[in-house]
Amino acid sequence: MLISELINFLPLHSIHTPKKVQDLKQSILESGWKGSPIILSSDMGILMNGTHRQAALEDLYLEFDLDLEIPFIDLDDHLEEDQICDLQLLSDEDHRQEYLDELGINIL
Repeated sequence: MLISELINFLPLHSIHTPKKVQDLKQSILESGWKGSPIILSSDMGILMNGTHRQAALEDLYLEFDLDLEIPFIDLDDHLEEDQICDLQLLSDEDHRQEYLDELGINIL
């Protein structure tokens, strides 16, 4: 998925550490994309992780017209809509992973 598409998704939470966004921007500029895929629901238009990475990518897109291909996993290929809603309500990544484990779904 291109950055120009990714920035249209709703983030899971607001940015709490702007310095993390700046550090990610610098890292992406210097080394390109590194790290795990962004997890999202294309049908619902939401991110399930990667809020800070999305913010960094959006800044890079707007500042430098950088439109990289970003690896992603679409939960719509693995879960039903009600399961995605349940997953979205969980408070942190560890709890979301536990929920996926309970469902027997390994997406990473």
